[in-house]
Amino acid sequence: MAKIVDELLSLNKQLQKALNEDNEMSCTDILNVLSDMNEITIDALLKTKIGYTVKDIKNKYKGNESSTKAKDLMDKWKKILEAQKETKETKETKETKETKETKDTKETIVKEPKKQFKMKEPRRDTETDELIFDDHPEFRPNLTPKEVLQMGSFGGTYFRPIKSSVTNKVYSSNDVLKETVPDDWLEGLNLKRMIVSSTYTNSVNKYKVHCGGDLAMWEGSGWIQECDPYGWFQWYCRFYRGVDVMMMKDKLQEAMLALVRKEDGEIILLTKFSNVIRRI
Repeated sequence: MAKIVDELLSLNKQLQKALNEDNEMSCTDILNVLSDMNEITIDALLKTKIGYTVKDIKNKYKGNESSTKAKDLMDKWKKILEAQKETKETKETKETKETKETKDTKETIVKEPKKQFKMKEPRRDTETDELIFDDHPEFRPNLTPKEVLQMGSFGGTYFRPIKSSVTNKVYSSNDVLKETVPDDWLEGLNLKRMIVSSTYTNSVNKYKVHCGGDLAMWEGSGWIQECDPYGWFQWYCRFYRGVDVMMMKDKLQEAMLALVRKEDGEIILLTKFSNVIRRI
């Protein structure tokens, strides 16, 4: 745009000189040059204020060729203004809509501040020790989110700070924990070592083993969605609390709805169903 501005400034100076010298022929020639310029933007016109000079020519030589050319040029610039304004408004409207949708999505995912967490406790099957959610009886994990955390799952790294390649955002541990995990789930835990560590530590895990792939693997497999940038356990925490969460489809359902069980001293995944779950 700098080149256009420089050209317009130069032409504006020439127009003003011709106007002051009452040289209508020179004014007409310069107006012809301006009419042939197709890369003029409204920003360039505003910066150079050349429109005022063109208007002066239109008014001074009314009824003459230069006045007609000046009027045609002003009409042309007016159309450019309207077109660029419409494009800008359309873009701003789209961005505003997208921002609102993002905000609405976030408000849907996290409806309540930490101190207002309320959850409907599932029942436990006395024979199998499975958790039974009345509204989704087919879903039978046998560990609550609190139990998962207390057992040192994920080597103490699950809620570490991350840069998500799915949302292209950076997430801090404090913000995510505040939105996802009630205080009582973390009672007695060394947060730096067992919850927000950036380094996987086998000894933190109850069974002293390294288990599971890293976030990059999950993102690369297409198993992470924007509503749960940390993955399936983040979803499980929200589901367990009764927060309405946008759910996943296709292969993502199988991966993200896979919840933990412990059997024979190992933590394994449960994939007993594939239907979309919404729990309010």
